[in-house]
Amino acid sequence: MAKKKKAFITGITGQDGSYLSEFLLGKGYEVAGLVKRNACNYLGNIDHIKNDIKIYYGDLQWPESVALALYDFKPDEIYNLAAQSSPLDSFKDIIGTMMVTGIGAVQVFERAKEIVPHARIYQASTSEMFGAP
Repeated sequence: MAKKKKAFITGITGQDGSYLSEFLLGKGYEVAGLVKRNACNYLGNIDHIKNDIKIYYGDLQWPESVALALYDFKPDEIYNLAAQSSPLDSFKDIIGTMMVTGIGAVQVFERAKEIVPHARIYQASTSEMFGAP
């Protein structure tokens, strides 16, 4: 029997993360995700599958939390969907937004390179980050 594929999702409680979780579970994957520490009580979008996935609490601004999750779960695939979801909030907290969407992504890449170099990484971004043409 083939080994079950393992997927790790940052931003798992968001719309895309929750849909991706459901899709991958349906494909027979083992799924884990990083949930932001201050959102510990909010699992809304994944509440119905929380018993089918492994949840790690952390923050992309705290790279050790990413490292600990990757060491423990050892995924084959990493989906980095974590981002500031509100355009208004992203302009109110420009530094925080850059830390998650920019530096946070680099932290995921670097930790993955060290801990699970075989893992494939999928980076979701928006064209808005490049500004007007």
